[in-house]
Amino acid sequence: MDTYLDEIDDQILVLVADGGLDARNARELGNKLETLVDSGVRDLIVDCSKLSFISSAGIGTLIALNRRLKTRGGRVHLAGATGPVPNVIRLARLDTVLGVHQDIGRAKHALRRAAAD
Repeated sequence: MDTYLDEIDDQILVLVADGGLDARNARELGNKLETLVDSGVRDLIVDCSKLSFISSAGIGTLIALNRRLKTRGGRVHLAGATGPVPNVIRLARLDTVLGVHQDIGRAKHALRRAAAD
C-alpha cells in the first residue's frame, strides 16, 4: 500500500491510502503516523477511496492509533470507502469506534462541528 499526505488543515491530517492495508505494511504506516501524532496532529482522516482491502493487522493499527489520538482529544476517521472495504468496516465494527464518512468533505465537517461544540 502506498500512503501519502494529502493535506494538513489545522490539526486535521488527511492521508490517502492507495492499495491494501495488511500485515506487511500496517506497522510501517503506524510508525509513520505516530511521528505525525507526536508533531501535534489531533485528528486523522484516512481517505479510503483507493483502498482495495484491509486486513486484521490494518484494523489493529487504526484502532491503536485511534486510542493514541483520543488521549489528545482526537480520533481516526475513515472516508470514501468503496468495494469490499465498507463491509469489512461494518463486520469489524470499526464504525462504532472510528468516525466513518461518505467522503472527506463530510468528515471535515463533522470534525469542525465537534470542535465547535
